[in-house]
Amino acid sequence: MSQILAVDNDPFILEFLKDILTGEGHEVLTAKDGLHAVDVLDAHTPDVIFVDLVMPNIDGKQLCKIIRAMGRLEDAYLVVLSATLEKERQALPALGVDRCISKGTLEAMTRDVLSAVNGRKILPEIPLPPEQTLQFQPLVPGSLTEELFFVKKHFEAIFKKMSEGILEVSKDKRVVYANPSALSVIGLPEEKLLASPVGEIFPRECRRTVLELISSLDSSPASNTEDVLVVMNEYHLMVKALAVTEGGGSFILILNDVTMQKEAEAALKRRNQELELLNLSGRALNSSLDLDTVLFTVLEELRRFMDVLGSTIWLMEPENNNLACRQAVGIFSEVLNGWRLEPGQGLAGWVVKHGKSLNVHDTRIDFRHYKEVDQKTGHEIRSILGVPLMARGKSFGVIQVVDTAPSVFDSTHQDLLEWLAASAAIAIDNARLYERARDEIGLKEKAKAELDLSVQELNRTLNGTIQAIGLIVEIKDPYTAGHQKRVALLAQAMGKNLGLPKETIEALRISGLIHDIGKMATPTAILSKPGVLGKSEFALIKGHPEVGYKILSEVAFLYPVAEIVYQHHERINGCGYPRGLSGDDICLEARILGVADVVEAMASHRPYRPAAGIPSALEEIEQQQGVLYDPEVVTACQAVFESGNSCFE
Repeated sequence: MSQILAVDNDPFILEFLKDILTGEGHEVLTAKDGLHAVDVLDAHTPDVIFVDLVMPNIDGKQLCKIIRAMGRLEDAYLVVLSATLEKERQALPALGVDRCISKGTLEAMTRDVLSAVNGRKILPEIPLPPEQTLQFQPLVPGSLTEELFFVKKHFEAIFKKMSEGILEVSKDKRVVYANPSALSVIGLPEEKLLASPVGEIFPRECRRTVLELISSLDSSPASNTEDVLVVMNEYHLMVKALAVTEGGGSFILILNDVTMQKEAEAALKRRNQELELLNLSGRALNSSLDLDTVLFTVLEELRRFMDVLGSTIWLMEPENNNLACRQAVGIFSEVLNGWRLEPGQGLAGWVVKHGKSLNVHDTRIDFRHYKEVDQKTGHEIRSILGVPLMARGKSFGVIQVVDTAPSVFDSTHQDLLEWLAASAAIAIDNARLYERARDEIGLKEKAKAELDLSVQELNRTLNGTIQAIGLIVEIKDPYTAGHQKRVALLAQAMGKNLGLPKETIEALRISGLIHDIGKMATPTAILSKPGVLGKSEFALIKGHPEVGYKILSEVAFLYPVAEIVYQHHERINGCGYPRGLSGDDICLEARILGVADVVEAMASHRPYRPAAGIPSALEEIEQQQGVLYDPEVVTACQAVFESGNSCFE
């Protein structure tokens, strides 16, 4: 007797497998989807596993990967039993599948299933029980299988190409899908990630943030959250949660990688701070203030910016070439102010003697460090960065920053300190200081140009998203394929004819491309019905502007896109829907979009009527101008077609 696990979201298939295999003396476990199967496999080690390919909550292919990743299941006999087998067969050997069985007639399935279990070879035809002898039709209609397979492949292709990470999470907060971008930033293979509690995949320090984000979702299927910043595996991610089922069910997490943006922001912030420091120092060094006061101001700003324990300026005494600490700030200032070093003594003496910058990461292993300073201060200095002060090609002093921790300073700190040293050394040379500041401004402008380029890229991404939304609506209602695009083109042309600003024309384009997004909530049977719609059916259709408004109002468009979509079926005499607005209460963009929508709809074929054609559409809006449609808008529409630009090719 073998222990067998059957995984299928069809209860009939599960009962069918359980009946025939139990009758053969086997112990049969069942799971309604891939997620449930993982739970079963945590407690059992079956000899044979039957897996359907198309399932919710971890599909069959993903489940096969998970099974083969479990070392204790490496000898389990893995059988795919699916209606989409012919479409998926080529991908199955790489998943470790031992055998493939198509869902056909009960007779064929009974024979193949028992063959897989008993000796793992093809057996002769096995007679069916009497009550099943008439049920020889395929269990899954071919047309439905084709449709499900197409939809599955379509969305898989979309998610695989998205740069954002997508995680689908079940009602019990476990991961059931992850696209390649999500796997990349999380750093786990798919078979290890799937079925994991979503909170546990994030670093401990940000789990609470993510779980609070998820908890903030309400029960409506269109709800989403604000973005929160999460850092994991050296990635900076903006995470957003989006509900996909009603009543607090499953949801998705969108992981947007903003690492480069955050690094650019940090670099720009640091550059601005550096510019601020250099500007302050330059002005102070060229002011009429007392030199000691000026040096103290510069060193204090330097210590604060680098976040170190102390900073000093040492100047050579002309009479004996000794180095004297002219100014010091930090915890050692009282001891160091006025301290003198003989020529070449200590790290400061080495910098002045050689005229070179010196970055010591650990004074414990550098013999040049003057240990008596540590004895006097009572603190062991571990990191020292010194830069020479130069004039006419000769060094006459040094600027130092110090800290008790090792390896504090890097090349960025050294660059900054060298700039500051140069400003201090040539304080009387304003022209040189101006040139340095001008170079920094150029770097800032370059950074701004790169930021502007990033904004343009974001706009291109937004346009791609809008087109994707329009495509989703067309997939839902294929009879209106291209309708939204043509409406958008006509609305733009009308806006240009009316001399509207480019911002308004862009708002017309975006609104036109997605004005029917609310039809996603309308049953496909109604959208595709060939006959006249009933009162209740038409009421559902009439609800799509409000549904579209609710969806789009959550998106931060630069234009009032949601309101335009909301109003595009209103009419100036108040007979429109859904709010019965009239006259100027209807925004101009919605009046334009409404006329474009009517003309395109009449000019195109629908399942319940043939196309009326453009002349009839233009005649309709001319007869109803001043009643249903804005006369000025109607005139603009006529002018567009009279110019030969039909927008519909």
